[in-house]
Amino acid sequence: MIKYIQHSIIFLLIFSVTNSENNQSAKCRYDNKVIIIKYAKYLERKLDTTKANKINNRLAKFNKRIEETSKEISFRLIIYEDKSIFKQDLIMHADNENEIFAKLAGSIGGTKGVFYINKNDSTCINEKNIRDTSYNVRFDLNKWKITKETKLINDFVCFKAISEEIVEGGIAEGKKNVITAWFTAELPSFFGPASYYGLPGTILEVSNGSITLNATNIEFNEDVDKRIEFPKITETITENEFQEKARELAPKRFRKKSRK
Repeated sequence: MIKYIQHSIIFLLIFSVTNSENNQSAKCRYDNKVIIIKYAKYLERKLDTTKANKINNRLAKFNKRIEETSKEISFRLIIYEDKSIFKQDLIMHADNENEIFAKLAGSIGGTKGVFYINKNDSTCINEKNIRDTSYNVRFDLNKWKITKETKLINDFVCFKAISEEIVEGGIAEGKKNVITAWFTAELPSFFGPASYYGLPGTILEVSNGSITLNATNIEFNEDVDKRIEFPKITETITENEFQEKARELAPKRFRKKSRK
């Protein structure tokens, strides 16, 4: 036990020193540059189609179409100084059906809408839309536990961190998910894809039980527009409050039946 504690203390000291040096190096190396990270999305949780009947056969086809479409879409995290924006890349489709599936695949697993992170006040705002009305949804900072595991992602040394979250909304509402993130201290601290942020580095890979977002390309650019403008915030709501509004505005046939 004493030996384990000693090893843990040594690891934390090494990580702390390395992290501090890397962040200083990253600040100098990427000063006045826009960091653009492209992410691919992989589905982990699929619809249950084990029972062989017409309904489940349709669900199986629907599930396969969503899975295939998810391979075509990508997301982009843009970081400049103390702010970042994360959103799905636009894909031009020849017909409305493909466009609908692209939007569905893009929204699965907590990646719906546009995410804004402000490092200065430790906030994450997710701008979502319901029936042409925008809502600013606030996400709280995850409580992360940094482990000793490391791996390379796009030639960056990444550390593994673990957290937990309670699913809000959807068929998995109320369930507890384990979040696994891989972050690098060689890039600016605090930023990450979607609502995952707050680590001493940039998150290049994250899994939440439903999806995995994995960085596939990283660019550093001085010539692109450096403005990251947050949506005008008059009021922010929680994810639970947003889900309640979504249920209220949903067509009657899709609403949950009230309990008597």
